[in-house]
Amino acid sequence: MDALGLDGQHRLDIVLMQLVKLVRDGEVVRMSKRTGKSLTLTDLLDEIPVDAARFFFNSRAAETQMEFDLDLAIKQDSDNPLYYVQYAHARICSVLRNAQESGIALPDAEKTDLSVLSGSDERQLIKQIALLPEEIVQSAVSRDPSVAPSMAPDRDSLSPSTGATSVSILPKALDTVPWERLK
Repeated sequence: MDALGLDGQHRLDIVLMQLVKLVRDGEVVRMSKRTGKSLTLTDLLDEIPVDAARFFFNSRAAETQMEFDLDLAIKQDSDNPLYYVQYAHARICSVLRNAQESGIALPDAEKTDLSVLSGSDERQLIKQIALLPEEIVQSAVSRDPSVAPSMAPDRDSLSPSTGATSVSILPKALDTVPWERLK
């Protein structure tokens, strides 16, 4: 980067990850640097979707060892945490689209009466969402994106009311991220 005049010493940080054990069909895939048997990221992306690779690699801190389950990464059911997050997003988008098509206007977050959210699940979700801005900052400052997937609600803790509630609250939570601290 320095050769291009881009000040690489201050603009580029390389975070090295621990070695990753690949698991296929419940068995660890044997690899060896000495014998040249390895799987590159390019080869991995021929087997699994890019979003799955991003999610699973970013769900662990770089300094921790990881077993990457290839079968789980392509599984399309609730056993796969990425599939669950994508499904939840699709459902929320569907609820919003159906509301709009039915002529139901959803109020802005500032105009929403949150006092009606009195259930313990709802309060827990609000607490999690309130932590999001600082978690984003800490994730960026520490160069550890693994906190972001851990912020996703546990699939067993969501109920229809908390899922719908998060749609109103989350954009407001993102508005409070102190983006200037990330420069």
